[in-house]
Amino acid sequence: MRKNKVKLQAHGIAEEKFLPSFSIVVPVKNEGNMIGRLINALSNLNYPKDKVEIIIVESGSNDNTLELCEEQAKNRGNIRVVQQSNSSGKPSALNFGLNFCKGDIVAVFDADSVPVGDALLNAAHYFNDSTVAAVQGRT
Repeated sequence: MRKNKVKLQAHGIAEEKFLPSFSIVVPVKNEGNMIGRLINALSNLNYPKDKVEIIIVESGSNDNTLELCEEQAKNRGNIRVVQQSNSSGKPSALNFGLNFCKGDIVAVFDADSVPVGDALLNAAHYFNDSTVAAVQGRT
């Protein structure tokens, strides 16, 4: 536990109890080639696992994306796969995913993303300022 506190303090966060929870929304369609890499990266983020939920919004894939996502969800407790019946594009999938979010902060990652381990810690640090409404990472 002490090691985690040191890492958190390096990001300007004094105590773990002050960390916000995150809902990570991932819109996917025909991403079977990439989704495993992203899920592994999200599952290995340097952030308390009980403060992260991953919501994968599957929108009418015709490859093995849905099956791969469901398999990952079975093996990890904080992943939820939801299906959007009509594929109307990424904005529609994101709006649909918002219906399932419970976190204090909503993060969005594309299926081809590979976030760095401290991505959520870095974002959480900015939200210590009450005037901050959104943060965008570097692409």
